[in-house]
Amino acid sequence: MSKETEEKRDDRGAVVPQPEPPARGTFALLIPSNMSWQASSFGGALRLDFRPMRPRERASRVREKGKP
Repeated sequence: MSKETEEKRDDRGAVVPQPEPPARGTFALLIPSNMSWQASSFGGALRLDFRPMRPRERASRVREKGKP
């Protein structure tokens, strides 16, 4: 093989495992870390309300996690 062909060849790769699906009867939500949520019971079901975090809540979450 010529040097040019070897440079164009891309042997790099990554192993990406398939994520496990949520258990039957459940669901998964991906939300940004700057969002807050509140769960409440509504008509025999669970209601989730999402909103951006307030500065005080964000500071509290940072304190909970601790600084590395």
